[in-house]
Amino acid sequence: MVRHHVMLCLVALLGGGAAPDGGGVPPADAPTLPPAAIAALQAQARTGDLVFRAGRGWRADAVRATSLSGWTHVGIIDMDARGRVFVIHAAPPEDGHGGRVVRESVARFAAPAEAERIAVQRLAVPDATLVRMVRAARGFAARQVPFDDAFDLADARALYCTELVWRSLWRAGVQVRPRTRAVPVPLMRGRYMTPDDLRAMLPLRPVLSDVVS
Repeated sequence: MVRHHVMLCLVALLGGGAAPDGGGVPPADAPTLPPAAIAALQAQARTGDLVFRAGRGWRADAVRATSLSGWTHVGIIDMDARGRVFVIHAAPPEDGHGGRVVRESVARFAAPAEAERIAVQRLAVPDATLVRMVRAARGFAARQVPFDDAFDLADARALYCTELVWRSLWRAGVQVRPRTRAVPVPLMRGRYMTPDDLRAMLPLRPVLSDVVS
């Protein structure tokens, strides 16, 4: 039981996603991202951008308790031909559902129930590299690669949020050494790659800052 609660804390720190529903569309009665925020994303974001999320509720509380960054989750933006904004990310287990890599609408990814705010940053790499990165991420989603609840960067059979971005970039030819930090969680002490570590190790520039859900 203790280990189970510890795992929930780590999932809060390095997962932070909603349980996938298959279609990436929130229930009809669920609050969603404001239309103005979606319009801003459609106008300024592009495929291959990274979207960082500050979680809400117990996930954010877990981050504060361990003195980590307010950014608790990250995904890769993937826009379709109609300009709709989707996010590919490693969604953690929730409500009895096993976590996995999913592609879902940004409205779901940044819904008020899940996020206080989001920010979009752009990688300073060639467009061809971004195409390869997103293709790799789509492949992980298509194969429904499971969420990595062991948070093991050495094992590519399962992925957590920052690991998905790192491995997608690696497959695209951006082979950077992962930056990690010690997470002071009892029984699960180790080094993990947080969203802030990802931001520190990659060439990023801001596109949209503090979009409020």
